[in-house]
Amino acid sequence: MKKLIITNGIDKMSESKIEVRAGQIIAAMTANLNFPNPKPTIPEMNVAYNNFINGLADCRTGDRLKIAIKNEYKAILVDMLHEWANYVLFISDNNEAIALSSSFTIGKASQPSPAILKPENLRVENGINSGELIHKINKVMYNRGYLFQYTT
Repeated sequence: MKKLIITNGIDKMSESKIEVRAGQIIAAMTANLNFPNPKPTIPEMNVAYNNFINGLADCRTGDRLKIAIKNEYKAILVDMLHEWANYVLFISDNNEAIALSSSFTIGKASQPSPAILKPENLRVENGINSGELIHKINKVMYNRGYLFQYTT
């Protein structure tokens, strides 16, 4: 059974994208019967979201104090969204349909890599220095390295 993961990357988004994404998630979680008691609550999340939106509007003048306040509101909102993500994963109990109803982005299930194939087209040539060999080989997908041994 695959284990669900949420892959929003909210902390790496620009502030305008956080504004849009947080609004979508809050709208999807509001009155969502699959998630009756989110922690933090929907009113708490709305307050954090509105503080962030107002902070964005206030800091457009470039005032350093207002920018610092906005950054604090952003950190609070992102932390609360992470808490909701954990809540969604817990309540959904690996049910993808329930998790998707929250508007969080669900990551792809991990799958094993295909078997590593045998290297092909190995070529060994004498180098310009004594005792030096130059090797060439076609790259094998998913391989991390090659080990060469030379014996007499």
